[in-house]
Amino acid sequence: MYAGPQAAHLTRFPAPDGRDGGLDATYHVPMLSSAERQQRQLAPVRHGLYVRAANGRQLRDRAVQRLVSKLRQAIPWLTPSDLPAARAWCEAEVLSRLVFHELRVNGITTGQGEPRRLLSEYRQLRSAQLGYARELAMTPQARKALGADPGREGDAVENFRSYVASRDAKRHDARTAS
Repeated sequence: MYAGPQAAHLTRFPAPDGRDGGLDATYHVPMLSSAERQQRQLAPVRHGLYVRAANGRQLRDRAVQRLVSKLRQAIPWLTPSDLPAARAWCEAEVLSRLVFHELRVNGITTGQGEPRRLLSEYRQLRSAQLGYARELAMTPQARKALGADPGREGDAVENFRSYVASRDAKRHDARTAS
């Protein structure tokens, strides 16, 4: 909506040094050198569950992405519809690792001998993660309930029983044939 020459000052940004256009006209802050930019990018990085810095969250997000890709390679039965649950499992895994590290470094009890609050957070994270693992058929019990055990050839005890039975049958056949 153009209201004529009197409104031109509302639609254009004056350049700080008198030039028209360019990056200086777009950004009203001084441009940073590469060293200053790198320092500002790395400065807020913190470790732990409650990280609020953008770079710390990005590092955690990249760790989740890497873990999802490794999970897809390790568990071939995952379908695209399983990916949100797989991503949630990976997020819980990354956060659980951070919490476990904090508990290992700072101890599981306070100075008064009481358990840290982070210990219950860790337990809740692992409990939620186990639910996702069941839904993704990552546990032996879940695979058995589905009737499929993609990573192994069925139940190990059942395989052993069938192996022993087949060996006994072969021995019995060999004795009766001679």
